[in-house]
Amino acid sequence: MKASGSLSKFILTSLDDVIVVIAAIAILYFFFSEYFVIGTILIVIGFVIFLFVKARLILPYLEDKGMVSYDVVGKIGRVIEQIDKSSKGKVIIGNEIWHATSINGNVIEPGQQIRVIKRDGLILYVKTVD
Repeated sequence: MKASGSLSKFILTSLDDVIVVIAAIAILYFFFSEYFVIGTILIVIGFVIFLFVKARLILPYLEDKGMVSYDVVGKIGRVIEQIDKSSKGKVIIGNEIWHATSINGNVIEPGQQIRVIKRDGLILYVKTVD
């Protein structure tokens, strides 16, 4: 876990909240000056509580986990919908269902094992496992 990366992302996502707090304090100062001290204290305490809760909720999601690349090339799966020359079929790789076509134009029946040769967007190019 890169704490500094997560922390900097958290600070960047909280900049607009800081601007809102500053604006609220400015409004308090110019329009409700008799409540400025107590209002500022309440705003700051509320903001600190808000930031604490926000940090607990979103910091785990800001960790640098890398990009999901859907690296399915080379993986073995199973055909669940026939792949033929004129149309795409469906294959299951792990727990994901993908549209697929045969790399060499052969018909591949449901139930056969396949290996992914290439991925182009959301379409896999497959061939039967020998």
